[in-house]
Amino acid sequence: MTPEQIRATSSEIAEAVQPLDKLQNGALKLLLRKGVEIANTKFDAQYFFLDGKLHQVTLGLNDPKSYSEAEFSAKQIKEALTSKYGAPLGCDHFSGTSLKGYSCNWKRPDGNVRLFFGWIR
Repeated sequence: MTPEQIRATSSEIAEAVQPLDKLQNGALKLLLRKGVEIANTKFDAQYFFLDGKLHQVTLGLNDPKSYSEAEFSAKQIKEALTSKYGAPLGCDHFSGTSLKGYSCNWKRPDGNVRLFFGWIR
């Protein structure tokens, strides 16, 4: 989807503030939407585009109070994605000195869906 197509889905989607955030592969955060509710939790959604097409949507918790609260929210999203797309192809857990969490992947005909949950210690 293009930025224009994404903006047409909701009047609550706004253009990102300059300077634009950029992912390692060059994808730019062009749009954002505050207060997106998914699985009874509110997030801020950031829409990243690469070559004019949606590349990634990043969801950030508005105010995580603890690891267990953030992990519970991620679990609810994982359950919602599993309900919609079926069981994930796999989930990888990680725990390091500065970051812990997991990622799960679903294969879709129109692109992949990846849930990445990370908590900075």
